[in-house]
Amino acid sequence: MSEEAIKELKAKRDAAIQVQDEKWQREIEQLEQRVEEHTDLDIGNGVKIAIYTRLNEKRKKHYVRLIKELQSLGTRKEVDTGEFDEKGMEIKKWKIVLSESDEKRGEEIGYEIIEFATLNPMFTVTWFKDNPDKFALEDLLNNIVMYYNLQAIRWTEQAVGTKSFRTKPGGTKLR
Repeated sequence: MSEEAIKELKAKRDAAIQVQDEKWQREIEQLEQRVEEHTDLDIGNGVKIAIYTRLNEKRKKHYVRLIKELQSLGTRKEVDTGEFDEKGMEIKKWKIVLSESDEKRGEEIGYEIIEFATLNPMFTVTWFKDNPDKFALEDLLNNIVMYYNLQAIRWTEQAVGTKSFRTKPGGTKLR
């Protein structure tokens, strides 16, 4: 094989590698864009706030940690209802009792979730603490948490749905 032919083959190989590398780079860029996508979440009466549609891994881990911490606040107390079931057993209910420090931490967790979930740079933990009369924490927080819970359900259903497009083991036909 001549030197000219070898150079031509190397040039073709390098060009093919470059095309493949550009493809991989575009995929990375698309992934990066997906975690920056946002939507205007309607929190009621036409009021909308911009939130990220997907949480990157860092935000997601932070979100999960905060939700778990929020769920662990308070102590469970048994409450007498004065009601009885058909066997004559008293029906008991549980109530979560929050201490003052639990309530304060719960608010801070809510502020943190809103701060990282929204695109508004003015929504900070400090702003929320300084302006408690300008917003309803539950209003924002409930809508954001519901949105992410529904997204998680949709993504799970979507992942389950992709199984129908996979080939059978050892075969080439689609299910």
